[in-house]
Amino acid sequence: MNKGDCFILDVDHQILVYVGDGSKSVERMKAITVANQIRDQDHSGRGSIEIIDPYSNEGDVNKFFTALGSGDQDSVSDAEDGGDDEVNNLTDKRDTS
Repeated sequence: MNKGDCFILDVDHQILVYVGDGSKSVERMKAITVANQIRDQDHSGRGSIEIIDPYSNEGDVNKFFTALGSGDQDSVSDAEDGGDDEVNNLTDKRDTS
């Protein structure tokens, strides 16, 4: 997990979307689109979606990391530490074929 990516947690009927400070706008839009699909398809439109970003209050950020099971905003690696998304995508494709 790093500040250059987005992550979705589905906890009961609450969908938490972590948007890293260094994430690309395409990644943010895709994460929000997927969160909406999860709410509509898995929860019959009855779930709530909460976006957690660098400007979220401390309570909302803590809610995300509590649902995750550990960590906090300060322990998230910088985007540069996460490596290149293209290299990771190519590796994933090789592993599945």
